Amino acid sequence: MNRFRMICCASALAAMAVLFTNGCQKVDPAQSANTRVAVYDIDRVAHDMGWTTDMQTNLAALQNQIKSDLKRAQDQYTNQILDQKHQWAPKDTDKLTPEQADALGKMNAFANQVLSQLNQNGNQQLMNYRQQWIIQYREALRPILEQVAEERKLGIILEKNETVQFSEPSSDITDAIIDMARAHAPVVNPVAMPTLPTAPPMELKWPTSQPASKPADSSDSGKQ
Repeated sequence: MNRFRMICCASALAAMAVLFTNGCQKVDPAQSANTRVAVYDIDRVAHDMGWTTDMQTNLAALQNQIKSDLKRAQDQYTNQILDQKHQWAPKDTDKLTPEQADALGKMNAFANQVLSQLNQNGNQQLMNYRQQWIIQYREALRPILEQVAEERKLGIILEKNETVQFSEPSSDITDAIIDMARAHAPVVNPVAMPTLPTAPPMELKWPTSQPASKPADSSDSGKQ
């Protein structure tokens, strides 16, 4: 699973930009000395709090739901195509007319297109679902970070990631954040699990040139 920290690069860059700007300005040395910067490893915090396991469980549940929805839509279209074919050619020895074969081909193409779109939608929902959980975890940590910052007289707390290329080991306050989170459990707002859109009904356009081969109950097949 992707690391928690990947989603936080933008905010870290913004924070570093603020530090750079401050460094280019004339600042009172006494005031500058009071702005202490610390870092923490959100992956360690998430693992210790059980959030990593919870996220994996939630993502697996959504992935299974998406697979189930896709399978249901696929079975729906497959059965509809087979039923239509059986109406036109009830026996194995029966042959389809060119118009009927063309109509079944269009039904199959329609089904493949819809299933592909649903699959893409499912992948996007999976990514969005994961991102929403990470946002909730970060929001839940905010009061913890504020409390640790107040106790340690810190001006800035950054998440350790590729943007922070170097930090003194003494500036790492991950353990302090974990201890604070254990003492005051962060409140994580649950993220509702999304669902795939319902597969649209398949509509068959009957060829107007073959009235003799059109079954009597064709309206059941989605005639327009």
